[in-house]
Amino acid sequence: MKTILTKEIRNIIDQNGPNRLYMVSDFAHLNNDGLVTRALSRLEKEGVLIRLSQGLYLYPLRNKFGVLRPSIEDIAYVIAEKDKARIIPSGLTALNKLGLSTQVTMNAVYLTDATARELTIGNRKIIFKRSAPRNFAYKTDLFPLIVAAMKEFRFPFFPNRMTLKPDNRRTHF
Repeated sequence: MKTILTKEIRNIIDQNGPNRLYMVSDFAHLNNDGLVTRALSRLEKEGVLIRLSQGLYLYPLRNKFGVLRPSIEDIAYVIAEKDKARIIPSGLTALNKLGLSTQVTMNAVYLTDATARELTIGNRKIIFKRSAPRNFAYKTDLFPLIVAAMKEFRFPFFPNRMTLKPDNRRTHF
């Protein structure tokens, strides 16, 4: 049974092609998560898959120079797609994506409408922070990035609190 399941998983992986990420949930139709986990681990030991994080495997694209790995951003978006979640880059990740900063962060931070979690991939981290639904209400993909970048800059004209004085003028403090 073990070898048959491993061969079936290997055939599915070969059919989908290289440079794809796999989780145990991708093989839910096989109805045995324990055996699927062991089969993926076995394929990793054979050198077919690369284990990026707990439960996350990569079928890499190989060329004459070695293994080509996807970027942290690509991995984050694939994980969000598999979890059926929406994500928005936050903080320095948003600044870098907009080209306002050349700094590449070691911790890629994303706001999500799914479960908050943290993944370690090599020496870098992907952090998914749970956020309010209002942050996902924008109609474009660019506007949430701009808002996240402005929050990171902490502009003085975007105060945390605003009050109305008796004469109905806004005051920032």
